[in-house]
Amino acid sequence: HGKNDHGWDRLSEFPPPPQPQGADPASAGAHQSQMDRVNVQNTGRGSLLYDFRTYVMYNMGLPIESPEFSQQPMKIVFSMHSSSEEERNVDFNKQIEHVTKQLPNADVEQVELSKMSVYDQLSLVSNTTVFVTAAGGGAMTATFLPRGASVIVYYPMTAGFNYGEYKLTNAPAPLDWDLLNNMGYVRVHWMPLETMNTPESLDALEDLLLREWKVIDAMPN
Repeated sequence: HGKNDHGWDRLSEFPPPPQPQGADPASAGAHQSQMDRVNVQNTGRGSLLYDFRTYVMYNMGLPIESPEFSQQPMKIVFSMHSSSEEERNVDFNKQIEHVTKQLPNADVEQVELSKMSVYDQLSLVSNTTVFVTAAGGGAMTATFLPRGASVIVYYPMTAGFNYGEYKLTNAPAPLDWDLLNNMGYVRVHWMPLETMNTPESLDALEDLLLREWKVIDAMPN
């Protein structure tokens, strides 16, 4: 998951690539905050990560197998205030209002995971079709989604951090990119936080949810 860098900045281990003459020096910092998308640590570990999920669910007395998604309404869980960082501390109110209006048959739930017990969190996601969260913080609960579910992660476009020089780079910061994208048993989608409330972004979320339901509906039971 990354040592001392939240799994998304490998600056101390990998130097920046050569910069062309006259290039903006900040571009090197932008590169450094994206290193986990180049030098990944969890490629090929999907089975191991799923085994970990199974072990935890079994020991908590919760279902291991995926629910029959096609036999129930699409359950969309919005995880609000999943981070104490200002740019990632969101409530998803506009997204919930839009989705509830446009997808009236969906089962939409808004939760604050930090106020729930571990058991209740795992019980919730064990039956979730789509988990919507901001990057970092409570996004890690997505680790326990059932096979075939999906997660939509809203990430800040300008919160990249250079750990070598300990400063912001204004580069994208898709926290936990490496881990989430290599879980293998869920589909992962990334959307920018800064524009999340625009009509275009709300429509994109709606289209993505409809696509996910088509994918899930076509899955064998």
